[in-house]
Amino acid sequence: MLVLLLVLFVPLVLGEDCVLNLPLDAPWVVDQDFNFFHLTSDATNITIKAGAKFYMKCLNGTTTSLFSDDGDMFMCIGGTSLFLPTTGEVVDYNKIICKNNPPVHAIRKLTQTCANNFTLIEAGLTIGTTFSPAYTVCFDDTLLSPFYVEFTKPLYNCSGSCGSTLRLHVDAGSLYNVDLDLIYIRQETIFKNLDLEASFKPLQQVSLVDNQLFVNPARWYPTFDYANHVFNWASFDGTPSDFCFNYLPASSVVYAGVLGVAKVSNSQGKLVEVYLNDGTVPVPQWYWCVFYDKSPQVDGVFFVQYTAMMATATSSSGAQVLWQNEICSEDTYVYNDQLGEFYGNCTFSGLVNPLLINFVDEKWPQARAKSQILLT
Repeated sequence: MLVLLLVLFVPLVLGEDCVLNLPLDAPWVVDQDFNFFHLTSDATNITIKAGAKFYMKCLNGTTTSLFSDDGDMFMCIGGTSLFLPTTGEVVDYNKIICKNNPPVHAIRKLTQTCANNFTLIEAGLTIGTTFSPAYTVCFDDTLLSPFYVEFTKPLYNCSGSCGSTLRLHVDAGSLYNVDLDLIYIRQETIFKNLDLEASFKPLQQVSLVDNQLFVNPARWYPTFDYANHVFNWASFDGTPSDFCFNYLPASSVVYAGVLGVAKVSNSQGKLVEVYLNDGTVPVPQWYWCVFYDKSPQVDGVFFVQYTAMMATATSSSGAQVLWQNEICSEDTYVYNDQLGEFYGNCTFSGLVNPLLINFVDEKWPQARAKSQILLT
């Protein structure tokens, strides 16, 4: 211990800021508060101030023994040179080689509840004994389905094919042990048992927080958990957050969720609710996302809500038609193709049911007084 203390007091000559590249097999890097660094737009680099301390961990351990598999604190000396206080060594970041295997993410239930007294779940990764959440889920334990997920839009989201090749399967829920991949394989049999026509696989798995939204590879893996996934109709080209996420400013807090149970006519012409797991795991009737715009020009809560069996268009022009005709009146908050931005003079828009009204009251009680809620 005495030797270690002496090493720590040896003055270090700091250079320029550290620039670290984060390819697929890179370590997981977070700041002293265990928050992700912002990556450079359309790149995989992060910049850390010289002298700044941060944590780093290989998600599945290293192929070398430079630092603990549980992760360690480092300090930026300059360039790719890092100081490891636990050993007193100076480490070259580029010499750190992580095992190139998909890591196991962490998920945990919280003691507090969320809207409608549902269960609050956090999904993320651990470094040492510290848990760092990537997103939060408000989960319905009865239906084994998420009500909504909460996450922050990153400063730069992926504009290419980030994460797409890694999404091999959905992890069976560690808290609920529901295998969505097995349900996907068996969906034709499930539909036939419900007396519903299914000569092909009518459903696809979609995530409420899509891994492709993030450039940082470490943020992809927690999105594969069962609690983040629902089923959508295969004919619908999009994810639940597509219609609002892409147009929001960076660092916006986004809520994306589902409502109701889809109903499909059986051979007798009777509407049947589609449950995929003995009365649980419903196919949602509605998808929604919500954000709170605090700007002086707007200052309101905004909903986008659409049915999974509506339009298949994902272009901005398709979204505009969908919102104007099905969601908002023509003088409300819609996307303008020519301006490339939102415009409008309303403070609230969307088709809202009592569950969502309770959600808004809980999250933004001050906004309710300013908002006009449109009921279905």
